[in-house]
Amino acid sequence: MPIAEVALSSSETDETVFLWDIKTNAVLATYKQSGGTSKHGLSLLGKSYFVCSQKTKNNIRHYTWLNDTPREKSTTVENCSVIVGTKDGSLFLGGSTSGKIYVWETSTGNLLNVLTAHYSKISCLKFSDDRSFLISCGEDGIVSVWNLSRLISQENAKAIHTFSGHALPITDIYVGYGLEQARITTVSLDRSCKMWELTTESLLFSLIYPCALCAVVLDPAESLLFVGGTDGKIFQSILYSDLFVTRTRSYESGLPTEDKIEELVYHGHSQAVTCLSLSLDASLLVSASEDGTLIVWDVQCRQQLRTFNKHGGFFFNTIFFFFAKTFFLAGPVTNLLLLTKPTTLFTEKFDYCVPPISPLNRYKSAMAASVPVVIPPFRSSFYVDDGANKGLLPAIRPSFLDDSDETKRNLQEKILSLSAKTDSLETELARVKSLNSELFARLLRSGGCPI
Repeated sequence: MPIAEVALSSSETDETVFLWDIKTNAVLATYKQSGGTSKHGLSLLGKSYFVCSQKTKNNIRHYTWLNDTPREKSTTVENCSVIVGTKDGSLFLGGSTSGKIYVWETSTGNLLNVLTAHYSKISCLKFSDDRSFLISCGEDGIVSVWNLSRLISQENAKAIHTFSGHALPITDIYVGYGLEQARITTVSLDRSCKMWELTTESLLFSLIYPCALCAVVLDPAESLLFVGGTDGKIFQSILYSDLFVTRTRSYESGLPTEDKIEELVYHGHSQAVTCLSLSLDASLLVSASEDGTLIVWDVQCRQQLRTFNKHGGFFFNTIFFFFAKTFFLAGPVTNLLLLTKPTTLFTEKFDYCVPPISPLNRYKSAMAASVPVVIPPFRSSFYVDDGANKGLLPAIRPSFLDDSDETKRNLQEKILSLSAKTDSLETELARVKSLNSELFARLLRSGGCPI
């Protein structure tokens, strides 16, 4: 049975998140009350949840696949418009408009750390393939690589790698496969696409395009590069061609003829391309745009296969020579995720158990960073002879005794001192009793006590 791939998409103006099949355009599920998500404001959280960040408010919504309304609603201190969750669903991170990174534990909602990462708004957060590194980029044109374990445990964690080759804000980032040998590809409003090596921080190539860039994606083999521009075009590049012999080339000057340029360009959107995503076998390319449409492309022939335009926008009225007419403008699609069809969609609600989550805490507490300690119950009488403590008591009793020579000597001296005091008091008591008896006998012989 082939693997069914579905798309999860959201809009900036539409409060509905759609889950739809990329091969049939059939809507599988809709999720409401998202509040309109900003770019990179939609993320998977494990296998059971996905999360939306509202663009205009400091709200974060947690959804399950079986419920069309949020399971949990959280309010943050500031607007975390960029979010990302770990693959196992244990951690949830948010990037704020002030350049800070927030780290939460999903099961308890504890805020583990708050770190100032960029000088301006964070535009994208991505994990490495093994989830050991977090890559962040911002409108300051800087890409930072963070060790996730240090990001959780250290309040003043420092970036282990920093890339600063862009002159304008970075709009999207793609992290390739591999551990420390992974490659990072970034696109920016400065019309450039750059690929970096993670460990050496070396620039592998820089490609200049005729317009500002908003989205980037590569195939699993990292041989085909797709970037989306603000003019609605999608540019495809073959990384192992003669175009990339030199480190920096212009997209137009690096190609032999204008006909060749047009063969590598996808035409279909009327406004800026916001998101790009490839299927598992890299045979299908799905693009999202500010014109409110999502297009499924065939990579081999570069032809449109299907168009998804369910995302709503807003209506406006216009009057022209006493005639009123209502127009509908589709809202810009800001997020697109491709994933395998969740198995829980075919599961009854009473048979489906999801991991626990809690509302996100607004502030960091002292207990949030500590390891929870579970105190087991104990017996009312520790010396109950029921066999449970048979092997435990012999091991505990010697711990209360100190067999050192000094302790024995001190105890012996105290015993001798107390014995001497006891003998002295007994002698004094016998003498007092003898005197009392003699005095009483004299009184009796004298016939009574004289007045």
